[in-house]
Amino acid sequence: MVTTNLSRLLMGVYVIFVVSSCKQKPVNTNYTNRASQLEIDSLITQGNAFLYSNTDSLFVTSKKLTDAAHLSGNKVALVYGELFTAQYYWLLGNHQKSMEIAVDCLSDAEKWKTTKLYPIIYGLISNLYKEKFNYQFAFNAQQQGLRWAIANKDTASIISMIGLKAMLIHTLKHAVHNSKGRDTSINLHLAALKIAESDLKFESYRISLYDNIAQYYLEDDWNYKKIVYYGLKGVHLALKYNRKRSLTYSYTWLGKAFYFNGEKKKGIGYLNKALMIARSIKEPFREMEIYDSMYDCYYYSGDYEKAIALSQIARTMDDSLQVHLNEKQISELQIKYETAKKDKEIFLMDHEAKVKTGK
Repeated sequence: MVTTNLSRLLMGVYVIFVVSSCKQKPVNTNYTNRASQLEIDSLITQGNAFLYSNTDSLFVTSKKLTDAAHLSGNKVALVYGELFTAQYYWLLGNHQKSMEIAVDCLSDAEKWKTTKLYPIIYGLISNLYKEKFNYQFAFNAQQQGLRWAIANKDTASIISMIGLKAMLIHTLKHAVHNSKGRDTSINLHLAALKIAESDLKFESYRISLYDNIAQYYLEDDWNYKKIVYYGLKGVHLALKYNRKRSLTYSYTWLGKAFYFNGEKKKGIGYLNKALMIARSIKEPFREMEIYDSMYDCYYYSGDYEKAIALSQIARTMDDSLQVHLNEKQISELQIKYETAKKDKEIFLMDHEAKVKTGK
């Protein structure tokens, strides 16, 4: 029965994607017929879009899905509702709250065998660990996500998981002081991009790769032409798919590249555009990161007064978001989940043994 419902859901999601240009109907609170399933599928499609463009709407959508799940008993809607809520708190900068919900989401996904979402959930958990500089857990979660992406034969998720590993390698190298050796993340980024460029249906997955490749050539292997080339390709697709959050990255890397290349006015212009977008989609964590990028520019050109002022703004935002609060609790959440999972497996094995022996 679960398998049948899941198959219908996946087909429903496909239909919604095909007709996504059509006007969406208001959410119906009567979730007792087939029409309600279409409403749920529509909410899932909207949530996936809001992840990149409207943080507040993402939260509203997550609540509607949770309500629909409780009224209809639709477990897939419940898992999506939890996922969108966890992603909302991640984007808001409340990483501890996000991790708490993500762990519950993963547990429910496993309980209801929503295997399609495993890579996305593990990817979120990996990002949260990265923000806490717990790279061992971050890489472990990424590997789990990639394993499930391969098992699901989900090429889009495979692209995302390879790109995530590349991003972890890049950020880890920058997090370790006096790190030696070449940043190998570019090899994975280009490998993932090759897959993404093999079929038009993966076009939207190229956006983050273009952005990350531009960042690599900015920070690890200065190449002005390649930064601009990949940065502008990222801008083009981000505008095409209304990926406002992605635009904040494209504009940031382009802004720093222009500034460092002597085009200071043009560079600051791009950084200000990134800042305005981050504010419009209400992502204070991205705002903080953009202020840090502005600091880099002014410090580079010797304008220390502006650099210090921008650094103070970024640090004030960092303190208000409590981004680095309680790393230990974040790690303990995953350990608690893994322990509970193992206890459940031991119980089931013991139960099966008793059934076989008749005891």
